[in-house]
Amino acid sequence: MGLSDTIKEFIQASEDPVTIKEIDRHLKKLKLIKGKWSAEDQVRDLVNRVSVFEHPAKTVKGRLRFSFLKPEQIAGDLMLALVVKAGAKPLTPVALKKKLKGYGLYGDEALGKLQQQKKIFLVSLGKKELVFRRKPLPSELYTDAQKNALKKLVRFVKLHREGSLELQDVIRFLDGGESQSHAVSPRSLIEEMLPQWYKDDLALTGGSKNLKIPHTWQRYSRWCEEEGYRPDLEVFHEVLKGFEKQGKVSLIHHDFPANIPSSEKELLFKNSLGFVVYFWRCY
Repeated sequence: MGLSDTIKEFIQASEDPVTIKEIDRHLKKLKLIKGKWSAEDQVRDLVNRVSVFEHPAKTVKGRLRFSFLKPEQIAGDLMLALVVKAGAKPLTPVALKKKLKGYGLYGDEALGKLQQQKKIFLVSLGKKELVFRRKPLPSELYTDAQKNALKKLVRFVKLHREGSLELQDVIRFLDGGESQSHAVSPRSLIEEMLPQWYKDDLALTGGSKNLKIPHTWQRYSRWCEEEGYRPDLEVFHEVLKGFEKQGKVSLIHHDFPANIPSSEKELLFKNSLGFVVYFWRCY
């Protein structure tokens, strides 16, 4: 095996892009080079032959790195990981590209490719653009003013019509209703999954035994999307309340409900004493 082949093999075996200094160190361990001799010319030749690709340095003063993967591919992987980590919280394209650090130059290309692959979704709201992991429902884009206007409309309509009408019914209809949604997730499946979600997410609490209900709602919503169901807030609440009656969970109120973000208040309910329930704990 020639020197270039050994270099190429080392680069391909490395999980992350490597510097020429790291390549030289590897070659010296194999006793293929010695002294101050460097493999820089061989690496540049591999780049010219498009066998490996040049990548940005980790820091401003750092050295260029090399990988068998294209830099835009790694930029895309980093970007997708950031969007997934953000969960239901949307990010702006500008913020995403800043988090890519050295790979920010490839941000636009990575963003476009991920959109084509439908791994992320870019939504324009006036002059503002937001990046989501999945295509958001209209209700997930409402402003506080729009939510308040919708509540007022529902209250007005309920005074002048027969039959029940709840805010969630209107939101579901505007989101597409049954015609564009899957069936509501069976209660029995939620009861089966809830203890497992608690166990899985406990590591994210930093030592606390209490999970936030809005966090579990997002987990439940993602599960519904994966399994082909439509999340239902009323059913979700009923399962938590039912578990509490059975002594399987504790429902814990928030000490300072005024500090709860408005986006989360819609996902909560009050206990029999009138306190807003925000946390839950599994036994």
